[in-house]
Amino acid sequence: MKHLKLNKAVSALFGMLLLSGNTFSQTTEKLEEYKAKYPGEHVVQVTDTRIVRIKLVKDKPVVTSSYVFDYLVLDNTGTHLLSEESIEFSSFETVQNIDAYTMVPNGKSSKKVPASNFYTRDADGSGAVFHDDMRETTFMYPGIAEGGLRHLAYDEVMSMESFPFGFYFYSGISCENPTFIVEVDTAIHVNFKTYNAENIGLNYTEKLEKGKRIYTWSCPKALKVETEEFAPNPRYFAPQVLGQIAYYNKKKGGRTQVIENVTDLHTSYEKNVKEVEEETPEGSLASIADSLTKNLTNEFDKVKAIYYWVQDNIKYIAFEEGEEGFVPRQPSKVVEKRYGDCKDMASLTYSMLKSVGIKSYLTWIGSRDLPYKYSEFPSSFCDNHMIATYKYEGKNYFLDATNSFQSIEYPTSFIQGKEALVHLGPNEFEIANVPVVPANDVAYRDSSFVKIQDNKIVGRTSVTNTGYYNTLLGGNLKDVKVKEYKDMFGSIYERGNNSFLVSNPKVTNGSNRDKPIIATFDWSANNYVTKVDNELYLNMILYKELVMTGAFKKERVAPFEYEQKFDDVYYVELTIPEGYTVKSMPKNQEFNNEIINFSVTYQLKGDKLICNTHFKSDFLLLYPEKFDEWNKFIAVKKAALSESLVLTKK
Repeated sequence: MKHLKLNKAVSALFGMLLLSGNTFSQTTEKLEEYKAKYPGEHVVQVTDTRIVRIKLVKDKPVVTSSYVFDYLVLDNTGTHLLSEESIEFSSFETVQNIDAYTMVPNGKSSKKVPASNFYTRDADGSGAVFHDDMRETTFMYPGIAEGGLRHLAYDEVMSMESFPFGFYFYSGISCENPTFIVEVDTAIHVNFKTYNAENIGLNYTEKLEKGKRIYTWSCPKALKVETEEFAPNPRYFAPQVLGQIAYYNKKKGGRTQVIENVTDLHTSYEKNVKEVEEETPEGSLASIADSLTKNLTNEFDKVKAIYYWVQDNIKYIAFEEGEEGFVPRQPSKVVEKRYGDCKDMASLTYSMLKSVGIKSYLTWIGSRDLPYKYSEFPSSFCDNHMIATYKYEGKNYFLDATNSFQSIEYPTSFIQGKEALVHLGPNEFEIANVPVVPANDVAYRDSSFVKIQDNKIVGRTSVTNTGYYNTLLGGNLKDVKVKEYKDMFGSIYERGNNSFLVSNPKVTNGSNRDKPIIATFDWSANNYVTKVDNELYLNMILYKELVMTGAFKKERVAPFEYEQKFDDVYYVELTIPEGYTVKSMPKNQEFNNEIINFSVTYQLKGDKLICNTHFKSDFLLLYPEKFDEWNKFIAVKKAALSESLVLTKK
């Protein structure tokens, strides 16, 4: 393999080190220059290049990617960060020509130290995947030191011409001159899509050279992205260029489609579900479906019964090995084994409905980890999930049994707002939009009736959950015994302070997905009331964690993400102790705009003081241009939380 030359900065730093002569001072000067340029940083990436070469070989496209990465070590901490590396690959990829070494300063010259301890193993899977086909080749960089250059280059051959590819112009460390090059035989046509590249100075060129089209994207620096709490997948905001082979022209035989549009994508997918569609529901599958629906007359009720049975009886375990990552297992096998991945649960739901004469549709969809749309860039980048779709009275019901306590009335939270590719039949499909559940339908109503006993407060609370609050609580209750309710409630409903203690916990509708779950409990919190002479002080906002985060720094580039829209109300009614009266009440607070409604109000009714806190959030993603508004809300919330009620003896 012929590797790329290092960029100019790296060449200036290391280009002469292999030669004898007075070069060490140059190296020292360059190292100090980088330290000054990137103060406080341990490592700088000075080369980040991917070249994708797509050639027509025996009338078939062959996709090979060449990667080059160079890192300059600025201090000793950097040596620890860069001492080990791994290359991940799947069964669809072959890694070749690994070239890994370190250029280590050595007196007035430098020496090349090859990487060592190469071995290949199963990669550590994500927590959401039970089994996949990912492998990794891991190796060490011995002798890496301050001022050293760590180099890695390798080739990767992709076996599937239909797979998309791309390049991300962002990094967790400073990265100079990231470059993406695509060299394509002129017989092959590729579609490209650029996202979020408005502010990085992305330069694009295209040229025709010796039967190839060469596309190049580069910028002076990659977007540096810090790890942020409650941020979406970086794909939502990171600069990136994606590519997809659309079609190619054979020397003999004309044009061959790959994926130029959604029709092509659907064509490539539908063969994966052919066996499921052709299987006749019978045996235990048909028997179970019949027993669930035989006493029901309404079709919708039959669908609900089958959908909920799959949730309750099939354990979700993800498989992503080779073809198993794309092809559902036969529904008869899934019902027999009682476990499966999203495709298996979708195919089982589809087949059980089919067995009782109800039509549904297998559906590909992306989770909210993926920002891409079929209508914008049709490719397998758009999806990582499968569900079933049921149509009833003009409405689509998106049946996703991977959540074990999901009402049929709304989609799972992680597919809200996504495009769904609904397989209607051979060569027939539609793109359906999954709705975002309105905040008013995700309601949390927390009502507490409180009394003061010496320096503690005691209360009786009732919490009513709807929408995704219901889904979350119901799912947790499935795994908790009644005798464990006290500990569970003590964790999720803590208020006052950390002396919070629960007694008499009860649940209503705990196993009913379609009715609000109501949790009730008695509780106490010691040392919550402060007594000074004849006065009592306490904060009426018992639940302090109203939001997940505080004000945002102006440097933050990642949006802020909520799992769902919601509408929360906390009602606190305090019985004023006999012999006391209200000396001062906190001021009412309010903040309202198009995405946030927040208010805290106080009202005195006889011997009852009522505090109502309302927080409604009407967004899933909050982008940096809205952070100023969020920070204004946080200031109002902070002011509300800082004020106390003062009672005095009559």
